[in-house]
Amino acid sequence: MWLDQTEATGSFFPPGFQQILLGGDALTPSFAQRVFQAAIDSPKVQLKNVYGPTEGTIFSSYGNLTHVDFGPISNRCRVPIDRVMPHVEMTVTGPLGHDLPRGSYFVQGSCLTLGYSNLPQLNEAKFLERNGIRGWKSGDLGRQLPCGSFEILGRTDSMCKIRGGFRVELAEIQANISSFEQVADCHVSVDTLDSSDRQVIAHVVFQSGSNQDAQTVADWKQMFEGVNEEIQTFEENVELTFDYRGWTSSFDRKHISAGDMAEWIDTTVERILDLDCFRLGRKPRILEIGSGTGMILFRIAPQAEKYVGLDLTEAVVNQVREHSRKLKYDHVEVSIYLEYWEFPAENNNNTKVHVSPAHLFEQVLTLDNKFDLIICNSVAQYFPSFQYLQNLVDRAAEYVKPGGYLYLGDLRNFSLMRQFATAVALADQPRSIETLSNAISRNMSIEEELLVSPDYFTLLARDDIRFESAVTYLRRGLANTEMNLFRFDAVMRSIQQPKQIIPEVTLNQRRWAPFDSLDTISTIFEPSLPFLLRDIPNARIADTHYVSASPLDGSQTIPELFEAAKAHQEFRSQSNPERVLRQLSKQGQYLALPMCSLTQPEYFDVLVVDAKMPLSEVERLAFHAQVVGVESSAETRAFSNKQNVEVSREILRLLHEHLSRRVPAYILLYQSTAFLSMVRTR
Repeated sequence: MWLDQTEATGSFFPPGFQQILLGGDALTPSFAQRVFQAAIDSPKVQLKNVYGPTEGTIFSSYGNLTHVDFGPISNRCRVPIDRVMPHVEMTVTGPLGHDLPRGSYFVQGSCLTLGYSNLPQLNEAKFLERNGIRGWKSGDLGRQLPCGSFEILGRTDSMCKIRGGFRVELAEIQANISSFEQVADCHVSVDTLDSSDRQVIAHVVFQSGSNQDAQTVADWKQMFEGVNEEIQTFEENVELTFDYRGWTSSFDRKHISAGDMAEWIDTTVERILDLDCFRLGRKPRILEIGSGTGMILFRIAPQAEKYVGLDLTEAVVNQVREHSRKLKYDHVEVSIYLEYWEFPAENNNNTKVHVSPAHLFEQVLTLDNKFDLIICNSVAQYFPSFQYLQNLVDRAAEYVKPGGYLYLGDLRNFSLMRQFATAVALADQPRSIETLSNAISRNMSIEEELLVSPDYFTLLARDDIRFESAVTYLRRGLANTEMNLFRFDAVMRSIQQPKQIIPEVTLNQRRWAPFDSLDTISTIFEPSLPFLLRDIPNARIADTHYVSASPLDGSQTIPELFEAAKAHQEFRSQSNPERVLRQLSKQGQYLALPMCSLTQPEYFDVLVVDAKMPLSEVERLAFHAQVVGVESSAETRAFSNKQNVEVSREILRLLHEHLSRRVPAYILLYQSTAFLSMVRTR
């Protein structure tokens, strides 16, 4: 009978029971207490905490406990070992075999086995001589207490026990998995939920599905060409510097209005033109990945020394090229290159546009052609995977000049994925809670576009020496479009050479409190700039967030849910980010920046500085504020809905077959989880 199968009360052992030997795994005081409880009717019982490796005939040492002397040990973290068998000598040593107060257990004596069969290299590594006596290096980490007792602290390697006692070396399993040709990276761990039957779990990164990524991009290209062909058929008269045809709302599937699109492009261009590379009359060299119909290009190209555009659709590129000629931009040349192109040395023209998917932009350029600004606006949602975005940012960083910018705009926020799915479901006016709940789940499950969390860019800039700062901003504007509600901009700045030394600036901070108002806040920040106002409830998405966070278990009707959401908003004062900025940026005296909250996406932060503060200093200040905020949150969570990858059963079968020829059956994976990449931040 197992101890776990006994009744909670009464003795498991007979009254005259004398000794209980516990071995094979670490003995915790809590488990020892359970054993003593099961032997409550055996007052003279002795519990022996047996320690010894298989290589040392199992029984090398032990600790002796009774009902009487267990009391002082019950509050400790570990049960000690205080006796060594007569034929055994046990010491704590370092890597070179010298005695240490904390190190690896070294077992010597006649108890030792002759060695491992047919494993000469392992024998040489594990069986060593010390002071003329043969010994075995255990790999168990421990220490010797002043009283002479030993404590087992863990392992010096990745060896652990699974499935009732089989010893496995996780590093060896990881090496065997990595030897499979389609595995790019892996991490092996043990399922710790059930200590009595632990299993091996592998987190596997398979080789980049570059062919699949290319196919996905090709599918988007075909779709865009189809939409463009349909638009050209039915619409001929259009302002080609403001060609927003094809832009539809996810809420009602209707075309977004001209007024809302004008606000969207105006706020985008305003944020770009505010960058340092345009100040003091500078004319930057610009690369735009996904230049589209030229809504950004036509507004910014006159301010540029050179403007290079890349896009998927040849017809759109032709349209931009022809319209550039009609505008008589003598300094502008728009060209189409389908595969590979290098800047001619004698070419001094300002603008070029190329037909190219984003993952091929490095084939269109050479590293001799670096840019002050690389723009990728409202394009990343069509990337096939998170790894694709990672690779593009990594490659783009090589093309940015020191002190230049990588502007990733109109990014869909992964942290607001459920809120967006809720907004789309609410737009269909569901009549029941069940219908609403099912619609939210369906919207999330069928999501095809790429979403990414703002904190990815913050952590990337923190750990990548090529970047000086990264700041993630809410979109500007008052329109209730999905762009303003659920998207953000990431502005990353390349490190300057030589790196500028900026004196430390004290940043005064305050959290938004219930019933706060902008009038009261203004009186607080004015004498204490720079000032960071944290955790402001975002009025744009407050109601949607409330619904998305509700249990939706049928305890409320739809009208009751809406009434509760309204009451919640009235209780906690909300603020529209655009209105906050307009009120705080008084007469150009102050500069207010609307930043994403990296810990609570339904909130936002505002940094207020003196308008005369150098922009590089403002960016570093904002970056520091966001880094501090994100460091308190979990860094191991997913950054994107396309960070994990579905792997075919055939690939998993081949991996299992590969391992079955290399490791014992009891080691074969209990579970494997596939990832597109493993995010490493430090």
